[in-house]
Amino acid sequence: MSKNKFYEIKINRSLRRNSVSLSVSNNILFIKAPSYVSDKEIENIIDNKKNWINRKLLEDGLLRKKCLVNYNNGDLFLYKGKQYELKINESIKDNVFLSEKYLYVNTSDLYPGKEIIKKNILSWYHDKSKYHIIKTANYYKVLMNISINDIKISDYKSKWGSCNKYKNLAFNWRIILAPEGVIKYLVVHELSHVTYPNHSSKFWKNVEYFMPDYQHNRNWLRKNSRYLLMQCI
Repeated sequence: MSKNKFYEIKINRSLRRNSVSLSVSNNILFIKAPSYVSDKEIENIIDNKKNWINRKLLEDGLLRKKCLVNYNNGDLFLYKGKQYELKINESIKDNVFLSEKYLYVNTSDLYPGKEIIKKNILSWYHDKSKYHIIKTANYYKVLMNISINDIKISDYKSKWGSCNKYKNLAFNWRIILAPEGVIKYLVVHELSHVTYPNHSSKFWKNVEYFMPDYQHNRNWLRKNSRYLLMQCI
């Protein structure tokens, strides 16, 4: 039980310990446990703590190197910085929605294959990304007293957004995978380019004026960009 599909597991048992502790570092789950705790008990603890483990992997910017999503019940999907477990239901109407813990996919197909589930989830992600980005941009452009021409949602491979001289903004739809504050930071960043086309000190002062904690969100995005871009959806 030294490895699983996503990360390495290292267990340290001790006669002096009377409780189990978990920590994550460098794509390794470290477990400290009393000597009497069995492998089966540790497996149960890992299963019960899987959402916490995945959240810690995300916070630490740890990368999953290959796509292991099969679009089956129980697969985990990221949305606004949180992991949701996939639940597939047979239904009269096709739709996708979130609850507190689950990403539900309702499908009228009696035996939906992987491609059908994938298509429905991807379409849902694009719609949600477009809605939240446009809503956020409309809010901040009023505060900034600026106008924009158009907003486009794209599937970029290596960048998060852009703003050209015609005031056309473009965003990577995958930003919807990041926490809310990071999404707002990206929008403020690109809107600031309407007035300041480069990354001058005036540009960053403008970003800071409208988002005083931008540095935290900027650092999070820089740290976790590869993780988000490599998500298999």
